Amino acid sequence: MAVDVNLTSKQRVAFRRQQYSYLEYQPLDGNTDRTPKFFDRPNQTNSLNHVWTISPTMVNEFLATASIDVVRIPVDTAHFFDKTKACVGVAVPCNANYPYIFSDGKLIPTRIPTVKVSNFNDLNGGPYPSHSSGPIYNLSDSFTIVKGGHTWKFGALFERAGENDNDEINVTACNTCTNNQNGQFQFTDNRSGGTGVAVANAALGLFDSYSEIGHRAYTIFRSNMWEGFGQDSWKVRQNLTLNFGLRYTVIVPYSAEWRNMIVFDPRFYDPSKAVSVSSTTGLITTVNPTVDQRYNGMVIPGSGFPSSAIGRVPEASTSTFNGLFRGVPDHYSDIQWNQIQPRLGVSYQLDEKTVIRAGGGRFYTRLGVSDSIFLGGNPPFQPNASVALGSADNPGGSGTQTVPLVVTTQSQNYRNPEAWNWNFTVERELPWKSTGSIGYVGRRGIHLQREADINQPTLATRIANPTANLNAIRPYLGYGSIRQTDNVASSRYNSLQATWNRRFSGGLLFGASYTLGKSSDDASNLRDVVPNTYDPSSMWGPSEFDARHILILNWLYQLPLFRQQEGFVGRVLGGWQISGIAQFQTGTPCGVAGGSDYAKVGLDSNFGCGVNGQYWNVNGDPKIIGTFGTGGQWFSTKNPDGTPIFTQPADFTFNTKRVRNLIYQPGFQNWNMGLFKSIPVTERFGFQFRAEAFNVFNHPNWGGGSGGGVDFNPTSATFGKVTSKGGGVGGGERNLQLSLRVQF
Repeated sequence: MAVDVNLTSKQRVAFRRQQYSYLEYQPLDGNTDRTPKFFDRPNQTNSLNHVWTISPTMVNEFLATASIDVVRIPVDTAHFFDKTKACVGVAVPCNANYPYIFSDGKLIPTRIPTVKVSNFNDLNGGPYPSHSSGPIYNLSDSFTIVKGGHTWKFGALFERAGENDNDEINVTACNTCTNNQNGQFQFTDNRSGGTGVAVANAALGLFDSYSEIGHRAYTIFRSNMWEGFGQDSWKVRQNLTLNFGLRYTVIVPYSAEWRNMIVFDPRFYDPSKAVSVSSTTGLITTVNPTVDQRYNGMVIPGSGFPSSAIGRVPEASTSTFNGLFRGVPDHYSDIQWNQIQPRLGVSYQLDEKTVIRAGGGRFYTRLGVSDSIFLGGNPPFQPNASVALGSADNPGGSGTQTVPLVVTTQSQNYRNPEAWNWNFTVERELPWKSTGSIGYVGRRGIHLQREADINQPTLATRIANPTANLNAIRPYLGYGSIRQTDNVASSRYNSLQATWNRRFSGGLLFGASYTLGKSSDDASNLRDVVPNTYDPSSMWGPSEFDARHILILNWLYQLPLFRQQEGFVGRVLGGWQISGIAQFQTGTPCGVAGGSDYAKVGLDSNFGCGVNGQYWNVNGDPKIIGTFGTGGQWFSTKNPDGTPIFTQPADFTFNTKRVRNLIYQPGFQNWNMGLFKSIPVTERFGFQFRAEAFNVFNHPNWGGGSGGGVDFNPTSATFGKVTSKGGGVGGGERNLQLSLRVQF
């Protein structure tokens, strides 16, 4: 809906509303048909715009916007697998009458648990139902004045945004944690006291680990942001223009409206109150630990629960946890006050056909609520438990309160991601009605997001206690892993970029662009977790998305067939167009890692590419061979003398060499083409026929992606081989679509 009103000849008000909805039924969620679900996204944006032309050289514009991004994911309970009505499998007893550790707050008590059995596919009960919504409100005003060769612009912005989060489950909080409220069993071949065979252990109910979540949290996060800016576009001479400006940003970290978020802060951990932990079982042996002992170091930001939390947050109805308010601000992390962002741009016309442009600036990014570190999903607001070496008949055993807590947290000095961008470009008019440009583009990223387990034992501690249970030698006793997000990573990007474009003329448009670039970093994804918390220096290497060469071609051609013909013949037989985009790029890199914890420090590594775990030692040159299929080899895994290039790290060690993302995968090629025909009926009414083909030549792409790519698991029989196509756009099969569009 859109409404425009001219209040006067100098003032105009415009209101816009857009509503859109996406609904998908996903019957095979988790690669099974056990818990089918819906994915429902009804969203809305609204804006109110007031433009006031004060004079021919002065304009003021006010803008107010309100948007909401809603995500609902319910389970199809009419068709889901009810664990009480049938045997789920050997891992779960018939009728599945095992007692939960947390008996209250189960959204679907009869949903199946998640079962992981070595050498078998997982049985996944999933984390749903859940829902969240993200409201964003903006007020901005800008004032523009033109005087002489200057165009000045000044403005300010206020934004209030956040998330209403009922999806506070960290899928990868630790290697034994679950996102299933109904529990997760893990069975392996190496279980102490087991049969030596995972599936036999499952038949007997002898699990390696069991984890479970209690009542689900519902947290309303909110945050404010203020910005102010001033800039000038100065036409110094007819052939020289300068653009310069300054922006200042203040971002307040997110807080919980009902104060039901909690962090772990090492400043408040008191070793004298630490619980005792068994060196053999890893369970807490302190009898009836107090809240101060159980939640030693945990902090609820703010000064107390507000009245609005009563009846909404169970923990707010009792004074049990009031001692965890320790006088820190309700947003916990520090506000960063030095976010001054200068920008400069220069445009110089060297002659009538050549223009030189250069620019640079500093930029800050506001992060959303983390979907990895769920501060509202920590206990006590969302209890969780993890038990080792138990029986499926009674997963909690006799001591549900003796399990160390697994929590996530956020750094107090949580700086906003920052980037310095710069570029230099020369653009020139060329023959054949075309233009070309060549330029250098660079970027330096700092304070980028990355995660680490701050409760990981040091190698020295593990070597001194080689047989002790991991939880007994952690720095903060009473806890398992404590995954902390912090903006401490960095990146560099340098590239040569060239383009050539022929403008539409004579029925033909054509363009080409080429990029030679290199991107390096020590974390490519928000959820990247460093293997060694105390020495992340070896993580620097090519970015996971680094593609050195990229070539893109695009074209549009009006077929000459009856193109100039008028009347009935022209309308029926003419008006055909063919268009296309072709993309070619070299492959992205990956590293060789084993999924085992060779350092034996509770490895919680997740670096997004290949097998998550510790990187193996490299003793040679893994040259690209470049052959495909089961008999081929993409990269060499042995030296000329037959010795292995990759060897696993020795026990109680990390590979400290920079071998992350060492090997580049096969490249990518994709052709998309379309055939269009306009069929006018009247001046305002007509049809358009569209035939579109994606990956039109059905070209196989052997690079990474879902279901394909190179095998980087050094323990696999197909290590170093490419055995299937990658998924994603262009990686799969040819796709065709036909449509007839009505235009009026």
